[in-house]
Amino acid sequence: MAEIRMSSDEARSKWREVLDTAVAGNPIIIERYGKPVAVIMPYTEAVQPAAGSNVVREETAVYQTAPINKQTLKAELIAEIKAELLAEPQWREMVLQYELAQMRQDELTHLEEEFANYEQRYPETDLQY
Repeated sequence: MAEIRMSSDEARSKWREVLDTAVAGNPIIIERYGKPVAVIMPYTEAVQPAAGSNVVREETAVYQTAPINKQTLKAELIAEIKAELLAEPQWREMVLQYELAQMRQDELTHLEEEFANYEQRYPETDLQY
């Protein structure tokens, strides 16, 4: 039996084929970002594993089935990707430099807005020293 692997996006788009393949006795490994995260297998194998097999069951993520808040989902995905990048030394410095540059840009934008507001409130004021 050949090992079948596919991305979570591919599994979602071919869900009926995934189920048919699993029912036929071919487990499918689902990957996210290239890493295995789940296995789709026949129910009978999950309930009664083959004798002598070493089946290890780990706690898995529980996904929300109610309507999803897109902003919350976006924030969660960004946090997950950022955590993965920060875990790798070669990316850590780049991520930190990007965040520092973003903070500087945000501060400049804020100061420009404050100055524009000041000029609108006091248009005729001449600063004399």
